[in-house]
Amino acid sequence: MTAPARARLLVVEDDPDVGEALSLLLEDEGHDVELVRTGAEALAACRTRPPDVALVDVSLPGGMDGLELTRALGEDPRTREVPVLLVSARAHEDDVAAGLAAGAHAYVVKPFRPDRLLSLVASTVVGEGQPDLERRAETD
Repeated sequence: MTAPARARLLVVEDDPDVGEALSLLLEDEGHDVELVRTGAEALAACRTRPPDVALVDVSLPGGMDGLELTRALGEDPRTREVPVLLVSARAHEDDVAAGLAAGAHAYVVKPFRPDRLLSLVASTVVGEGQPDLERRAETD
């Protein structure tokens, strides 16, 4: 088995505990992680130095939620190639459809299985990931 590709990831999460946990999970896998708390901070970070992948919570404070951020990234020539993985507790079909329609590469429902999220990140980094819906398994 080959080692996963090392990537520069942007985590956009307003909950400090969730943001730290997600960052640690990704760093333990060998990725470089930048954590920001708002959509505006994320947009500025992506314009300055686009990450390989952005993991974005849908519910963000400050006037720009994850869907608006995803659309803004897709409309900007400097950031349109950044794959966005939306990570949200909003699990209704309409929420998932709205996320994918906004341009997200995938929609991951919290709580998620860490191994599945890491696999999705790895496949996205190497360009093999496809737009996807990650559903929480009822039993593992």
